[in-house]
This record gives sequence, structure tokens and C-alpha cells, in this order.
Amino acid sequence: MEKLSISELADWLEANMQAIAAKKIQFDPTRVYPLLDALHVLPASVTTYFDMTQEQYYEQVSDHELNLVNGQKAKLADIKDRYMVNHVDGVLSDDNVHFAYNHENAYPNGEYDVTQDLHVLTYGLEVVGAVATINVDLVTRDLSRDAVISLALAAQHIAAWQSGEDR
Repeated sequence: MEKLSISELADWLEANMQAIAAKKIQFDPTRVYPLLDALHVLPASVTTYFDMTQEQYYEQVSDHELNLVNGQKAKLADIKDRYMVNHVDGVLSDDNVHFAYNHENAYPNGEYDVTQDLHVLTYGLEVVGAVATINVDLVTRDLSRDAVISLALAAQHIAAWQSGEDR
């Protein structure tokens, strides 16, 4: 993985957020997935989890931060909660970082809000990219699995929304 790729994608998303939300620029989630996979936070590729039930994901992979719905029988791809990476602190030279998170709902008022997922994805990639540029092993060790899945779900939902698919 080219260390700057995550930060470069975050910068591109930030510069094009309004155009993506206006469907003037096509968003390609396949630009995101390999970057997340290269972090090696999850045991398998992020896309392998989309068809897993929420219950399977929760029992086998999750760090139990996402709010699951529908009795956990729904597909993981249907989760509306996002566990957003919003900050990092610590001392990189001491190999000590702490990622901070908050929950974001991509479906406020019951309807999908693409700007919420664009925010989750852009900001999360900015924070993760800043650390990965310096020491990707810290990201691998310390980033929440649920946050990685949230980034992947945000990317998937943005693309689905642009193509007219409702989730």
C-alpha cells in the first residue's frame, strides 16, 4: 500500500464532496476497499462481510461498538449506524496512539443522508491516513474493526445511493 493513498483519497473526497452529493461526480467504492484491506485490521477483505448477517459479524469479527438492528438477522450491509473515527492522539514515537470515535446515523429521520456517509468516510480516512502515513502498524493494531466496517459501509451506501439503489 502506498502510504499516502488513504490521505490522498480523503483529500479528493473533501474536494469533491458537494459534487458527489449532487451526483455530478461518480463515486467509486472500489477505490476505498483495497485501502481498508491493506490496513489488515480485519481478517478478510471488507467486502466479504457485506452479505454476512449482523449476528454472524457480531459473534465472529466485531469489537461490539456498532448498533445492530432487526434482531441481528439482517445483512451487515443494512446497518444504519456508523462508528466514525473522529480523532487520534498519543505519542507516535512511543508507538502509542488512541483513536476516538462517535456514532453517526446515516439515516436520520428514517431516510438516507448521503452527506452523513460522505462525512464519515472523508473524516475517517483523514484521521486513519494521517497515522498510516507515519506508521501503518499502529493502525493495524489500534483501529476498531467496527470503524473499518463503517468506512466500507459508508462507501458502499454512497455508491448505491448514486446509482439509485435504496438500502
